[in-house]
Amino acid sequence: MLSLLICSGLMLSAALAALVTLTRKLGGAEPMSDLAYPLLGILLALVVLACGRFVERYAAEVMAQDYVQELRQIVLAHALRLPSRHNARITKGGTLLRLTGDMGAIRNWIVQGIAPMVVLGTWLIASLIGLAFLHWSLAVSVILPLLLAVCVNYMLGRRLYQISETARLKRTHLIRNVTEKLAAIDVIRSFNQLGRESRRFQRQGGRLRDALNRRARVSGMLRGANEALVLITLVILVLSGQLLVSRSIMAQADFSLMLIAAIYLLANLRRLSRIYELWTLNKVATDKLEHFLSMKLQPSSKRNGSVRRSDSAPLTLAGVAIPGRLMPIEASFDTQDRVLLSGPGGSGKTTLLRLLAGLESGTEGGVELGGVAQRKIDPRAWSKAVALVSNDLPLLRGTVHSNLFYGRRRYDEAYYAEVLRLCGLERAIETELSPDTALIERGANLSSSNRYRLMLARAMLRRPRYLLIDSHEAHLDREILDTLIGVLKRYRGGVLLCSNLAELQPHCTQYWQLTADRGFSVRQLRLPAAYLETEAGDVV
Repeated sequence: MLSLLICSGLMLSAALAALVTLTRKLGGAEPMSDLAYPLLGILLALVVLACGRFVERYAAEVMAQDYVQELRQIVLAHALRLPSRHNARITKGGTLLRLTGDMGAIRNWIVQGIAPMVVLGTWLIASLIGLAFLHWSLAVSVILPLLLAVCVNYMLGRRLYQISETARLKRTHLIRNVTEKLAAIDVIRSFNQLGRESRRFQRQGGRLRDALNRRARVSGMLRGANEALVLITLVILVLSGQLLVSRSIMAQADFSLMLIAAIYLLANLRRLSRIYELWTLNKVATDKLEHFLSMKLQPSSKRNGSVRRSDSAPLTLAGVAIPGRLMPIEASFDTQDRVLLSGPGGSGKTTLLRLLAGLESGTEGGVELGGVAQRKIDPRAWSKAVALVSNDLPLLRGTVHSNLFYGRRRYDEAYYAEVLRLCGLERAIETELSPDTALIERGANLSSSNRYRLMLARAMLRRPRYLLIDSHEAHLDREILDTLIGVLKRYRGGVLLCSNLAELQPHCTQYWQLTADRGFSVRQLRLPAAYLETEAGDVV
C-alpha cells in the first residue's frame, strides 16, 4: 500500500504537469481541428487526478486499518499475558483508551499524515523541479517559507505534545471512574450517592475540558501559523513571477499557468499543514503503547508443550510463598485425594488456590505437577490439568450454553449429562434455565445457587485432573452442600475444596488448615476403604 501511495503521487505529478502543458498548448491552438487532442488530454489528466485522490484515500485507510488491527491484537495478547498483579491496571480505563483513542490517533496519523505526506510530498518535489526549470528563484520562493514552517511547527509542537499527554491522562481518569461507577451502580443508588458521583464526574469532566481547550489553543496557533505561511508562500511566489515577467525573463502565459499551479499548491499545502499536529498526537499514543508493552510478562523458561498423562501425578506445594500474603507451604495431594482447606478470612486461602491454578506466581518455592515445576509447563497445558471454581472467575456475558462450554476440551454427551446431574442443573436446564438463556455480566440475572452450579459445571466440563473449589456464599445452601458432597464422592480426579463447614470432613482424605498468622498444618483423614472404589469414577 505504501508503494501504491508513492505511485499515486507520481501519477498526480505527471497528470498535473500534463494538465498545465496541455492547457498552455490549448491556448495557442488556432484551428478548431487542433483542439481535439489537447481537450482529450486535459480530460484524461483530470480523470487521473481524480483516480489518484481515490487511490490515496483508499490505500491509506486499508494500510492504517491493517496496521491498527495488528497492533490491537498485540496489545490484547500482551494484556492477557501480564502477571495477575497488573489485573487492576489492565481492567481499568487505560486499556480501553489504548484500544480506542490511541488506535484512533495512530490511524489518523497514517491516513491524514503519512499518506498525504507521501503523495503530496512527491507532488511538491515535482512541482519544485518544474518551478526550478522556469527559474531558480521560483523554487527558492517556495523552499524558504517551508523551512520557516518547519521551525515554527517544531517550537509549537513541543508544547502541543505536553498538553496532549495531559489531556490523555485526564481522559483516562474519567473513563476509569465511569467504568468503575457504572459497574457499581446499585451501590451508588443504595447509598444515595448520585449527587456525589455526579459532582465528581463534573469535576473530572471539567479538567478534561480545560485540558482539551488548552490543546485546542495551541493547535489553533499552529494551524494559524501554518495558514499564514502558506499564504506568504503564495504571495512570494506571485511577486517573484511578476518580477520575472516585468524583466521579460518569463512569458505572461507561463506566469498565468504558474499562478494556476500556485493556487493548487495552496490547497494542498493546507492539507500538509496538519502533519506535525497529527504526528504529535500519534507520538503521545505510541509512547503510551510502548510503555504498556514494556511491562514485563510472566517469567518464562523452557516449557514443555503439555502435561504428561499419568495416574500418579501429584500436585505439590514445594515451599511456595508470597511474603505478606502466604507463608511457605509444604503439602501434596493426588488424583485420589479430597482435600478440605479451611481458615479464617485473610489467612490466604484464595491466594493458595490461585497459586495452584497458575493465576499467580509465588516469590519463593513453587508448585509442581508430577515432579515438574509449574514454570516449566505451558500455561495452556496447566489450565487443562487444573481448574478453579471461584468468584474471581465469574460467568461471562452470553448464553448458558456458551458459558458451560467456555474452553471445553471435547464433547461427550454422556459426560455432559452426568455433569449436569451431579451439579443439580439437569432439572433447571429442562425448565427455567434453557441453554439459550441470556446472561448479563457475571450472571447477575441468575440466583446465587444457579450461578454457582454453572461455574462448577463449567470447570468440570474441562475434564481437569484437579478441581479446585474456592469458598462461596452458596455453600450455606443445603442443596449446594449436597452437590459438593456428590462431587467429592463421584468425581474422578483430585478435589481441593475451600470451606469451613465441618460436614465436609467425613468425605475428605486430607485436612489443610491456615491460621490467622498464616501458619499451615496438614492432617490426614481416614475414609472407608471402599469409599472411592464404589463412589468415585462416575464422572471422569
